Amino acid sequence: MQHELSPRYYGWTIVALSFVLMMASYCLLYTYSVFVPSLEQDLGLTRAEIAAPFSLCVIVYSTMSLVSGRLTDRVGPRPIIMTAGLLMAAGFGVLSFAETSLELYLGYSLLYGLGMSGAYIPMSATLVRWFVAKRGLALALSNLGGSAAMAGGPFLGVMVIAALGWRDAFIIIGLICGGLVFLSALGFRRDPGEDTSCPAFTAMAAEPSFTLSEARRTFAFWIMCGIFLCAWSVMFFPFAHFIALAIDLEWGPEGGVQLFAMAAVGGVFGRLVIGAISDKIGRKAGLVVLLAVQILSCLLFAGGTSVSVLFAAAVLFGIGSGASVALYPAVVGDTFGRAHVGAIAGFAFAFTCSGGSLGPMVGGWIRDQTGSYDQAFLLGALVNGLAMVCAITLRRPEQRAR
Repeated sequence: MQHELSPRYYGWTIVALSFVLMMASYCLLYTYSVFVPSLEQDLGLTRAEIAAPFSLCVIVYSTMSLVSGRLTDRVGPRPIIMTAGLLMAAGFGVLSFAETSLELYLGYSLLYGLGMSGAYIPMSATLVRWFVAKRGLALALSNLGGSAAMAGGPFLGVMVIAALGWRDAFIIIGLICGGLVFLSALGFRRDPGEDTSCPAFTAMAAEPSFTLSEARRTFAFWIMCGIFLCAWSVMFFPFAHFIALAIDLEWGPEGGVQLFAMAAVGGVFGRLVIGAISDKIGRKAGLVVLLAVQILSCLLFAGGTSVSVLFAAAVLFGIGSGASVALYPAVVGDTFGRAHVGAIAGFAFAFTCSGGSLGPMVGGWIRDQTGSYDQAFLLGALVNGLAMVCAITLRRPEQRAR
């Protein structure tokens, strides 16, 4: 088997497939906000009512990662990701028939949410098993798919809605993205296998690894959960409201698409730079930098009204949010080993994102009450500050003798 530094190493094929998986699955996540004006007008729903299915989707997506993480450790990623693609396509098919908020909950929160639970964690756990020296870079490259989705997904949504209407747009986008997720799964392999010539295998055999039960009994596990609980409570909020924010500022939906594009540019930079640098300086230092960037971004959003300030805020937000997503599985692997990374990452992800899923709904409620998103962004800056405090205290735990 090839060394992971070789371009012919099969792990890099999985990185490419992971890029496609992330691009397709997150395209469906980011595109939802493009449909907000149509849903608001045709179904007579408020911003908070439309954002609520997004929040519940994140709860389902993160909570069911408990299951998908354990299944990935046991049966491998391929069947999990294939099922995910089918669920995503089915969910967007249901959205095309929406008449009330019930269909939004069924199609987006339940079916699409279940599909997402079978995408990110299985993909991340697989890459952690395949890479050691280039783990941060591999995860960063795969997560560039999220940046591509952020830049292209909303633009695709606007174009298809304008051409076919929002109901047919749900069907077309769901079939394309769900199909790409399904096809990407065909090339996934669980790990390098029992080939002792592979550095990823020999390193995994030698490194200390915690089981999920052991990890949960450590202080480091709950500190790690605290970091991502705080950080991710803010992460999903802007993406659910970019289009609505642009409309409030009288930019129109196209202005929201531009904010997505700026965030995507930041995401590309953040993922590549922090992902590669974290292999050298460590994940903790990288996290602290990213959280500082997130705080600055929220402050700019809260006080900014000009195009230049809000574009800068979006770029910074993309840097912080994009790179922190890429670092998350690497933090788990570095702290607790790789043997049970699917179960540990899935449990921690369920805990952190379930709480953080309130961000889009709380942000919508604050806007409905105050007529502005400023207070929501100030709250986001405070919460990211708490995450930074947790990151500074994170330490790798000592493993007790079994």
